[in-house]
Amino acid sequence: MKRIAFFANSRGNPHGLETMLSAAYFLSSGMNEIRYFVSWDADDIATGEAIKRLEGYGMKIESIAGKRPVTLGELSNNMARHVVERMPDVDAFCGLTDRVIPLTQYWDEFLAQGLSSKDDGIFWWNMPGENGGVQLTMPIITAKWYKAAGSIFTEYFPFWFDDTWLRELDTLVHGLSHRVIPITVGGPRKEPTKRLRDLRFWMDFFIAKFPERVAHAEQIAKNLGINRVHDEKVIQEFNNRNKEWDQKWQSWEIIFGGNNKNTLPDETYLIAKKRAEESLKTTLALHNENT
Repeated sequence: MKRIAFFANSRGNPHGLETMLSAAYFLSSGMNEIRYFVSWDADDIATGEAIKRLEGYGMKIESIAGKRPVTLGELSNNMARHVVERMPDVDAFCGLTDRVIPLTQYWDEFLAQGLSSKDDGIFWWNMPGENGGVQLTMPIITAKWYKAAGSIFTEYFPFWFDDTWLRELDTLVHGLSHRVIPITVGGPRKEPTKRLRDLRFWMDFFIAKFPERVAHAEQIAKNLGINRVHDEKVIQEFNNRNKEWDQKWQSWEIIFGGNNKNTLPDETYLIAKKRAEESLKTTLALHNENT
């Protein structure tokens, strides 16, 4: 039996949250200990009502209502710390957004089998890509990885990028063979990303932070007691990704940004961008000192 923390961070999509969590609950095997956690904004009344309905189905949900932090990474890291306090023997942190739905019966048994064979890294939900393949955007974090890394996500970004940062860390530690669990989720989401703006800035910021990811990967590998992978193919994959960003960022900003450019950014976005700008100055200054 494995101990699984299943969590969701939700705002403004009560129907999606209810659908996703009820599917996870009713498709589970009953063979593992699964505890459900939901983080939501205290002023989001509809989401609070959805949680009550889920509890009416027999689900036990640990609900965390409060003020939303600045970045998505902070939200997930706060949730992980909450989980560890209440579930110190957890084997895996398993989360989904409220805009997808798990489709595989006994999904937790597939995860348990994966954890029994390899429990020191990251697994990924099987989310089919639009052009074939798998979108590696929904991670499942093992307890050993979380302890070695000290967090689930970085806390820089107001949208996107957290999963890419995590995937790159995993690649730097374990190599290019990403571990996808045969648990299918429906999606992907089609609506615009709410806080997407200044996409080129955030891409450049991500790329500039590569030395930070390398240093963190070295520390994670050391904490796991393994040797970090050194493979030129890894660097080539990252370079290919950066080239794709160069080619597509403008069209992505239009497609995924929707009408955002005609609206003012919210306060949390402005705080996140200011933080990133200051951090980037420090990163570039250190780079200049070392060259």
